[in-house]
Amino acid sequence: MTQNPYNEDNYLNGNPIYIRFFEESYRNNNAKALEEQDIFKCVLEEYDEFIEKVALFIKQLGYKSILECSMIISFLVNNGYLSSDMEFEMKAPNSKKEISSSLGTSIVRGEGCCRNYTQIHQDIFAKLGEYMEKLYCYQGSNVFNRAKNSRANHVISLVRHENNTYGIDLYNNDRLYHFINSLVLKEISMYDSSLLRYKPYYDISMDGMSLEEVLKRLETFEDYSKNRFINPFDYQDGIKFEIQRRLRRSEDDMKAFHEETKVLKKTIAEDINYIFSD
Repeated sequence: MTQNPYNEDNYLNGNPIYIRFFEESYRNNNAKALEEQDIFKCVLEEYDEFIEKVALFIKQLGYKSILECSMIISFLVNNGYLSSDMEFEMKAPNSKKEISSSLGTSIVRGEGCCRNYTQIHQDIFAKLGEYMEKLYCYQGSNVFNRAKNSRANHVISLVRHENNTYGIDLYNNDRLYHFINSLVLKEISMYDSSLLRYKPYYDISMDGMSLEEVLKRLETFEDYSKNRFINPFDYQDGIKFEIQRRLRRSEDDMKAFHEETKVLKKTIAEDINYIFSD
């Protein structure tokens, strides 16, 4: 019986068959990314210019914490301020019609799912000089058994707040998670206790990490699980409520930002559509 390559027990021990499988996947993904860098060169330069403008705008708005900064990005995306026509649809774009190495560009085109949210989050944080990493995971029931044999079906952002590192899911209403061990995160909520299971293979196949880097990451996540985390009440009715209220008071500034960047966003969207129409 063939073993499942996505089960952590089958590759974290260094099994060369599975490691080569993931490394080959990375080489294929990287080759595609290099090809896209050439095909979409002008678009990527325009997108980079836009992200610079977004980062500057967020600095002007101001933020008191990384959680607040993340929620500003979430608010901007969900309300269409980062889209060319100020309309945004939460759905997975056609993977054959998006730039796989620059998934944030789909947000500018007016649609996106978790992979697009986390990418534009990472792109903006890079310009701001803030820490943010992707966490590829399994979202669903039974994260301790079924998820072991499942592929990653979700991605969230890892951010630092005070003395801990959290997972924040901008795609799902800024849900916040904390590590309970090296592989599992639990939602910080008064109403839900959903779990996510980290799928380390994705770091090898998508980001080119070595097994040693993945194992070190698991050790770090285990350390995070021992730290104190935000009280659910403080997050839901305190931090989150106050940030949302402040953001609503800034909507005139956000509308003005949309108008200032409308031509650039429209150019990005039209250039991508034109290239994919060939």
